[in-house]
Amino acid sequence: MTEIKKIIAVTIIWRLLLFLPVIFGLLFIAYRNGYSYTSPLSFFSNMPALLAAFANFDGVHYLSIAVNGYADNGRFFPLFPLGIGALVKIGVTPLLAGLIIAHLFFITALFFFYRLLKLDYPSAKAKEAVWYLLLFPTAFFLVSVYSEGLFLSLTFASFYLARKKNWLGAAVCGALLTMTRLVGLMILPALLWEGLTSMKRNRVRLFPLFFIPVGVIGYSLFSFIKWHDPGYFINAQGQLANGRSVTGIVAPWIVAFRYFRIFFSLPLSRYEWWTAFLEVMITVFAGIYLLRSYQKKVRPAYLIFAIGTFLMPFLSGTLSGMLRYALILFPMYISLSLEKKRGIKLAYILIGIFVASLLLLAFSRGYFVA
Repeated sequence: MTEIKKIIAVTIIWRLLLFLPVIFGLLFIAYRNGYSYTSPLSFFSNMPALLAAFANFDGVHYLSIAVNGYADNGRFFPLFPLGIGALVKIGVTPLLAGLIIAHLFFITALFFFYRLLKLDYPSAKAKEAVWYLLLFPTAFFLVSVYSEGLFLSLTFASFYLARKKNWLGAAVCGALLTMTRLVGLMILPALLWEGLTSMKRNRVRLFPLFFIPVGVIGYSLFSFIKWHDPGYFINAQGQLANGRSVTGIVAPWIVAFRYFRIFFSLPLSRYEWWTAFLEVMITVFAGIYLLRSYQKKVRPAYLIFAIGTFLMPFLSGTLSGMLRYALILFPMYISLSLEKKRGIKLAYILIGIFVASLLLLAFSRGYFVA
């Protein structure tokens, strides 16, 4: 319990520090011209600006779905807005409901991550990996009106229950995961590998795992009824006009060519140039540290999940959003905790704090981050 209390104390301090870039932005930087629609303040009244900053962009859609139901925003999976909507129905304001749900599952995610790590590593390494998660440049999404906290909570809970041979519980969490984001499907091969390699007998107990896809199957059925398209949640991604393919896999060299074209066609003074630069850098970092995770013998089931969730957006034709997508690649944090070179750890900490501050400042003032 002492270790848990320390994690909670540090997490509270981290959470409070996140307000500093937001306060700075409110005082000195105007909201991005022409992008007022990205803020919930444009759709919901009586919201404190300090808190509304944590519901920009996708948060607006989640709140809208929770309050008004689906319109044309079917690319957002239903579990997170359903949780917000449940609180709204009992009288909680939408923004507060979204933040309560996000923080609740953020805390749950840290709890299960630490418990999961403790199964294989000493307490010091487990805590270190948790810190590296918090220091990731886009970790502020875990406490924003986004589904990342819920997603990681269900991921860690599913793996933890599987490690404890509670396959029914792991399957239930996995099914809920596929109601949260499409990449949640990657939990199925990961848990199957875990079960088949760890169980010598009675493998029939793994049967509940095959019900994991019911979350996305159910949403597909809803999409067919609502939009007459069972794959609408995929096809709707094409409406964003960001180069993401919804019809097939895009070769990595084509993606590389697109980014070279961005770097040589846009001036360095454009915000979009720097966003593209960070997208490439975070993709390279994630690729390197997934490889390092393999070299450091991080549990294969974790790597199967992480590599799958990395490749799905990577092979879609654009790295847009990769700064946020990489956040859930948790073997990176395990690998960093096992890193013997202190200089690498120090560089990660300092760069993480600096970039996180800039990204949160930009995000809070209507600049797209991920």
